[in-house]
Amino acid sequence: MVTCGLRLRWRGMPIIDRFWSYVDITGGPDACWPWTAGTDKDGYGKFQHGGKGEQLHVRAHRFALEITTGKTGATGMHWKCDNPPCCNPTHLRWSTQTENRADCTAKGRDAKGDRSGKRTHPESVPRGSAHPAALLTVPEVAAFLHVPTSWVYDHVRPGCSNPLPVIKIGKYLRFQMSDLAVYIDSLATNARRNKDL
Repeated sequence: MVTCGLRLRWRGMPIIDRFWSYVDITGGPDACWPWTAGTDKDGYGKFQHGGKGEQLHVRAHRFALEITTGKTGATGMHWKCDNPPCCNPTHLRWSTQTENRADCTAKGRDAKGDRSGKRTHPESVPRGSAHPAALLTVPEVAAFLHVPTSWVYDHVRPGCSNPLPVIKIGKYLRFQMSDLAVYIDSLATNARRNKDL
């Protein structure tokens, strides 16, 4: 019997019996056997065992496969049913990361197109002035640098000792956030140098 490095008993109950007491096997041998105790944010069952100071937390499906196959320490697992709380050993098998990725692609679960992070979480994509390639206007640069707009105009004129990096589009002045970041870093570096002299 594989013990997976566990104590064999917990409060008088064999640890394996305790584990299976949290699995609903009423659907029969071919059905999913869902974990009925706690789950993590992704829906995977969580099983904890051990005494004081030696608590171990494992995913329930992994423990189910370890105690039924006798194999421990494998890196990847694969579900035939694609049901995270399922602990039915006939639905589980050991696999590699490459096999899992191939299965994910074959079943269309890759994060591409409308399922990509940019589409599902558009708030995480920098937009407007937060985007590094954004073109800012004179008032936006003045607000960003906490200076008056006249200061910005003074620092784009020819002959200025520390000219702002500017892009002229017709008669309009535009500034890239990434260029402004480099400009600010160079000013800070010069200030440190002058302080050291």
